[in-house]
Amino acid sequence: MMRVAVVLTSIWPPIILTHWGRLDEDHSSNTAYGDDNYTQELQHPEWAPEGWTKLIRGHACYDPEKDLVVPAFKSPPDLDECPMMGAPERVRYLLAFFRRDMGQHREPQYSRGIRQRLHALALNQDWFGRYNISVGSQFRAPSIFHLLPRAAGDGWSSRVEDASLHGCIPVVIMDNVHPPFETLLPWDLFSLHIAEADVAKVPEILQGIRQEHRADLQMQLRSVWHQFWYNSTPVIQSAAHSVTWWNLHYQNMSRKDSSAPKSDALLTILQWLQTKMVPPGEH
Repeated sequence: MMRVAVVLTSIWPPIILTHWGRLDEDHSSNTAYGDDNYTQELQHPEWAPEGWTKLIRGHACYDPEKDLVVPAFKSPPDLDECPMMGAPERVRYLLAFFRRDMGQHREPQYSRGIRQRLHALALNQDWFGRYNISVGSQFRAPSIFHLLPRAAGDGWSSRVEDASLHGCIPVVIMDNVHPPFETLLPWDLFSLHIAEADVAKVPEILQGIRQEHRADLQMQLRSVWHQFWYNSTPVIQSAAHSVTWWNLHYQNMSRKDSSAPKSDALLTILQWLQTKMVPPGEH
């Protein structure tokens, strides 16, 4: 029993690989789906007479000292327009872009109201006509920046991956939340962070970014893009090769071997986990 206790002590708490880097200790669910509301109090006369939500108070979902926020999976067909997979570079005629659900028909807590605020501001102030900023479109459009407001519900979103893999500079609008690989990659070199309180200043901030700074951010993004998708398994590699071959064939170009990424999200995670291994002889 003593040996089991020692082993359990040495492995607890475990390392968590999560898709939601929420740092606040006292948190509540933001989901738009009632059945997914994890802070809805539930009681049981025998097992939990006082409810159970008291057990999560004071505990963040994610600890950057021991845990890691990992990218969502994107299948190769989803990247058929990705310039980093051989697709022709399209003219980025939009300053900034956000695709699909803006939460205007959702519960108020959805995205903590950030998407709703963006939608209202863009509509009332004509961001598209005045600043070339599009929000809520159902179609992907080439843009310089990609807005990344708080994720829908309780965190699941692949917007970061969408932006990075299509060469759009990520504009993170999430207070107290880490995006994927925040603790591993130099996010300040290839993205922008805007405080939620400054949502109304989005057009002003983006228009104030000099062309030289934009080019530098895009160059840095191209050096890390491959770490936001999974391409280590033969099946995915084969599908990715088909997408890349078709894109390059369409342009009548030949693929250079040097363009193949040297690592991906999975290898990045495994390398990070290796650094967490306890050296031999140490507890």
